[in-house]
Amino acid sequence: MRILIIYPPCRESMTPTLPLGLLYVAQTLIEDGHTLKFFDIALEKPTRDEVISRIRLEKFDLMLIGGIITTYGYIKWLTNEVKKIYPDIPILGGGFVATPIPHIIFKNTGIDVICNGEGDITVRDYVSTLEGGGDISKVSGLFIRKDASFLKTSERPLIKNLDNISPPVDVYKLLNIERYIIENGRSSQQMLESHSEWDSHRGECRHFVVLSGRGCVGNCTFCYRMMKGIRKHSVPYVIKHMKYLSEMYKVNFFEFQDELFIGNNRWTDEFCAAMEESNMDVRFTISSRADMITEELLNKLKSVGCIHITVGFESGSQRMLDSMKKHMKVEHNYNAYKLLKKYNMLKGVPTIQGMPGETRESIMETLKFIQECKIDSAANYYATPYPNSDIYQYALKEGLIHDEEKYLDLITDSDAGDFKINLTQLPDTDLKYYTWLLRDACRKNKLLNEIENDKIGKAAYYKFLIKHFVIKILYHAGLFEILWNLNNKIEIKKRNTYKI
Repeated sequence: MRILIIYPPCRESMTPTLPLGLLYVAQTLIEDGHTLKFFDIALEKPTRDEVISRIRLEKFDLMLIGGIITTYGYIKWLTNEVKKIYPDIPILGGGFVATPIPHIIFKNTGIDVICNGEGDITVRDYVSTLEGGGDISKVSGLFIRKDASFLKTSERPLIKNLDNISPPVDVYKLLNIERYIIENGRSSQQMLESHSEWDSHRGECRHFVVLSGRGCVGNCTFCYRMMKGIRKHSVPYVIKHMKYLSEMYKVNFFEFQDELFIGNNRWTDEFCAAMEESNMDVRFTISSRADMITEELLNKLKSVGCIHITVGFESGSQRMLDSMKKHMKVEHNYNAYKLLKKYNMLKGVPTIQGMPGETRESIMETLKFIQECKIDSAANYYATPYPNSDIYQYALKEGLIHDEEKYLDLITDSDAGDFKINLTQLPDTDLKYYTWLLRDACRKNKLLNEIENDKIGKAAYYKFLIKHFVIKILYHAGLFEILWNLNNKIEIKKRNTYKI
């Protein structure tokens, strides 16, 4: 069967990255003998007219498309356009953009069938059944368009042994892998060159994203979990894949894109031992929960090439951490930050403002966390409901989302750093202002650090203080919203410079 796989842009201005979910699905289809064509719109950045022209030239029997929820608007446009050209060719959708909202997907897009959850085996069975003229309603793990509604087939259990799924080594050959490596490496190069663990002899960063497992141990209210629990590949599987990429494509920097890399200490210990035995001269970055960070763990990881660890700190307020179902103590955040800073392994400090129940006092507790730890690299996000997350259900119940379709269009091509919705009792202006305070506190810490290291003069700091107090005065004068809207327009204009 001839299959066209399309990866739409999740944010049209961001550096493209390998669409790992689609790649693993594509690998099973190649193993079954199907002919695949991969079109990564996020990488190639064609105009919409060029996309349609390209698709008109392709010959295919099935189109497969998927991504995260911020691709919704693009997928809606594209699949409806494709249906005008090829009304009889089925379109299969999947991923976080489709699985949680079949009622909206079938109503507003040209997608005919949705893969419900994990796609490796489901898509393989669907394509095989479709090719053989069988009854696709007998295939587990699907939503199927049916008149004005849809049919849900039987649930498909998760893959117990992930090692039964091959890494997408055959799919790599269909892609412009060198371009992914170079573009991602370019975005990481400056950060790595300032890191003591990135020796100058390494030259350019050859960056590659990989997975060591699927899922997470958490159930945070702001997160939509498509697959419950956490499953890991065996350590030998992961090491073998890394060796292949290192030797075949000269990769020297790996980014593990797992929802959670450190799921348990036993697996992590085994991984560190295997990395030491492998003699691979590579560096890598991973993710962890704050309560898993210990000095012993960091010593082991650093010794085998781990440079950065991303931790979702989320808040400096215990009440907010509890409401998020983080199952975490504020003390864990302070301890993790202190240790990661000590070992120079910190990669940003993500925080979330505007969760249900957030108050000025709880945001000030996060501000205290930033100030006491002297954090200068925070990513301060607004609580943004994504379909099927707890806070999405909350927003629907409370009438904060009146029209799901309009809301999904609103969050298309955006990230949680953009203000979209207010889940608190605070006025919009106050929530924006308090979030600005957090960001400004990080900027202040960064300036003070640069002054201390003789990178800039004190004049820059005085200029910052003047701007800081001017904005405070504007806020108290009721003029902050005007300033915020003006700054937002400037940011949008910058992004549009890189827009597809």
